[in-house]
Amino acid sequence: MAADPARRVAVLTGTQVGRDPRASAYAMATASSGSKVTVIGPVPGEGDVDPVDGIDVVRLRVPPPAAQPERVRRFARLRSLRHRLTRSWRRGRRRSARWAELLRPVLTETGSDGTDVVAIGREMSRAARAAGTRPRATVRVRAAAGAATGLPVGETMLGIGPANMAGQGWAWSRAVRRELPDVGVEVFAVPHPTLAFPVDVALPADAFARDARWQVEFEMHVQAELTHLLIEAGRPVAGTLNGSTFVADARRMRDAGLDVGLVFHGSEIRDPRLHAQRYEWSPFAQPKDRLTAQLQRQVDALRPLVAEFDGPKYVSTPDLLDDVTDATWLPVVVDLDVWSPGDEPLRRDRPLVVHAPSHRALKGTERIEPVLARLEDDGLIAYQRIEGVPAADVPALIRSADVVLDHFGIGNYGVLTCEAMATGRVSISHIHERVRARVPVSIPTLEATPDTLRDVLRRVLDDREWARSVAARGPAFVREWHDGTRSVSALTPFLLGPAR
Repeated sequence: MAADPARRVAVLTGTQVGRDPRASAYAMATASSGSKVTVIGPVPGEGDVDPVDGIDVVRLRVPPPAAQPERVRRFARLRSLRHRLTRSWRRGRRRSARWAELLRPVLTETGSDGTDVVAIGREMSRAARAAGTRPRATVRVRAAAGAATGLPVGETMLGIGPANMAGQGWAWSRAVRRELPDVGVEVFAVPHPTLAFPVDVALPADAFARDARWQVEFEMHVQAELTHLLIEAGRPVAGTLNGSTFVADARRMRDAGLDVGLVFHGSEIRDPRLHAQRYEWSPFAQPKDRLTAQLQRQVDALRPLVAEFDGPKYVSTPDLLDDVTDATWLPVVVDLDVWSPGDEPLRRDRPLVVHAPSHRALKGTERIEPVLARLEDDGLIAYQRIEGVPAADVPALIRSADVVLDHFGIGNYGVLTCEAMATGRVSISHIHERVRARVPVSIPTLEATPDTLRDVLRRVLDDREWARSVAARGPAFVREWHDGTRSVSALTPFLLGPAR
């Protein structure tokens, strides 16, 4: 090809620029002939994008879509059925229409007049036409997206979603930003109706569940703006667009060049049948119990899919290593600025004992409250159950307590136990010996079962100095294991090394 310094070529790609081998190869071959080449496409991050070998790169931003809730609610069933029947065809059309919206101002700024526009793939060819530009050529896409194409890959951007259970997606993201400042993070989730944990992108519930257009555009956002994706709880990332589990979304994100991992929080992957065999106080002892049967069906459907997944897997609590045996423990994180120690506990004649069950059946609430009621009737304690309280108000309530009770069925320790220890409260829970054995140091939470809780509380009341000495070790334990440092260490190979 003869050199033509006056020739200008704009290469359009819907795949991340640094992960599109076809766009890279075409741009570099065209630039080597002496033409001025600009590649227009997604580049994760916010930093400047420098030219590479004379090739300019224009970042194409793909923000999260806005929803139209009233339209979704009114036509939800019709739209969902129509979407299922015409999913593939409509997806391509919707993607092209969205790319056209994003391309119009960019093509105007780069001066499309007199510029040869080359589209990578039919999707971008349709988008260019819809944006008012006729591509000179369309390059067929055969190779899968990957890395190290020679063009800028942008910054490492981690996405966590779509659950944010107990605010842990957000807590992990803050820890990553603190420990790995060059890594960006975006947390997305459908907000909980009462516990409004913070997120970067709040997903509208109706649109997430039913709006095919919104789902397509959110999938595009994830594929364009993130490099790594941690899928929570086995749930789909883009609503019901690609199915009811993570499987199809994980495959499509990988095809787009993202590294994908899974993280599990609890009941979505904890096998009730096996749990009942291992734990004396398991809430799943009755297989025909409605909750047990429901969770068993859920786990039986999800577990084989998780076993087949060949990427990184994480669990937020040590007990779940029984259920995902090839997983890595990703410790829950407590914000020590929020969960700071309060006044020394057990200075009141009648100590305040609190219990904050996220799920009464799983926490063993009905097993322990009769014990607490008798102690309260005897004038020995004051008892308060914390439920339906905004997340922002909970730290002050926990800090004002003397004793915090958490798990009395699952045999695990999680977020509330860590928050109780961080605030220097006397923490009492049933943490099974198989869980305690997986933590290299002693967990400063007093052990009790529903049968022994009364005796343990009586000892706390009779020997307050001993109980305070155990509680005093709580903040240091949480700082060592649950301030986010160890969580980021667990994620670092995934974020900074080859994940698959």
